[in-house]
Amino acid sequence: PVRPAQDTTLANILDQPQTALEDQRAEAVKRQYRKYYAKVPWAMWLIDCLPKSFVDRQKFIPFAPYHEEFWEWVFSIPQDESPRPFIAIQSRDTGKSSAAEAACVYLGAMGIRKYVLYCASAQSQADDHVANVAALLESPEIRRRYPDLTERSLNKYGQSKGWRVNRLRTKSGFTLDAIGLDKAVRGARLEEQRPDGLVLDDLDSEQDTPRIVERKIQLLTRSLLPAGDRRKMAVLYVQNIPHDDAIMARILDKRTDLLSNAIVCGPHPALLGMRYETREGKVYITEGTPTWDGFTRAQCENWVQTYTLRAFLVECQHERGRRSGAQWKVEELDEHRVDKAPELRRVVVGVDPAMSSSSRGSETGIVVAGEEPREQGRPHYYTLADHSGHYTVDEWATTAIEQWAYHNADAVVAEANQGGELVAD
Repeated sequence: PVRPAQDTTLANILDQPQTALEDQRAEAVKRQYRKYYAKVPWAMWLIDCLPKSFVDRQKFIPFAPYHEEFWEWVFSIPQDESPRPFIAIQSRDTGKSSAAEAACVYLGAMGIRKYVLYCASAQSQADDHVANVAALLESPEIRRRYPDLTERSLNKYGQSKGWRVNRLRTKSGFTLDAIGLDKAVRGARLEEQRPDGLVLDDLDSEQDTPRIVERKIQLLTRSLLPAGDRRKMAVLYVQNIPHDDAIMARILDKRTDLLSNAIVCGPHPALLGMRYETREGKVYITEGTPTWDGFTRAQCENWVQTYTLRAFLVECQHERGRRSGAQWKVEELDEHRVDKAPELRRVVVGVDPAMSSSSRGSETGIVVAGEEPREQGRPHYYTLADHSGHYTVDEWATTAIEQWAYHNADAVVAEANQGGELVAD
């Protein structure tokens, strides 16, 4: 008998089970990815081998430029040479740890590295990352393409030589160990093999004191890095910048010579030109351009309203949480925040012009502040808005006037040591 032609009308498709519709949509999206990245080897590998991690099932979301730079580095790691270290400074929720874990899979699959250490601030964190890599190795796509990478290494008695919470040893000869800085030991060695890869992930914590940071740097420079095979050690460091005393901050500010020869990608915030306002105790993001379509402004606003503005600014915008020599700690300021300022005696707009509009230079400071009336004692002052940013002269002048009008301010006060004549004009 002749099989009837398949009915591909919209009504027929809509009659199919929901899961079938979702699978069809996912396949259509995957085809978009494949077409867009047809000539990009690293993207095609991710699409084919780790689609659940890097291919959105609902819509096509291209990789961000910093994702591209990351994977170009991973795919350029030579077999028998030590590449320049790579530092990726990205916002939370942009997949930096997922990418680092996937990079371990790639290095093992291609046989480019044999023994990689995955290092985090605490052993429990490192164990979690290794567990995530184990889950990737057990995916059907990896099993099909690299069967020896997914099977455990066995001794002559058929017993596993290492597939546990802190170690993966595969039949292909690839090993991944979890190392916490709280338990790091000198001279890590697998039989006669030294580590030839090191992934550093979330070494910094906002709670770290300068003494803790110094101890972590000491462990890195005297234990972990010397343990590696210096002829072909590949080092990857992914992190945001929680405060000014952090390891990553010291590297960027050149206050340590640790990884001074590294390729630095970032810092990349979640939003460029972010501005926000508070209404009835809730923070709303009024402006900002996402650096990646996978983390939208609406998602950022939800992040702020769920985890607090303070957490978002540190974790996603790289606004350092503790600055050396600062008059006040952010935590102290947070304790004195109010939903609404009282009636104020006077309101002024303060402007501190920058000499350049370049994003690499200083920002022009534009802050609105008010003074409450008080007959006795010192009055309280309130910061009503902060619109500091990188502006041309016309832009910061217009912004200052707009804020003067919006807040019905009494005056605009400007710093005269730089750009004073511009203010007067």
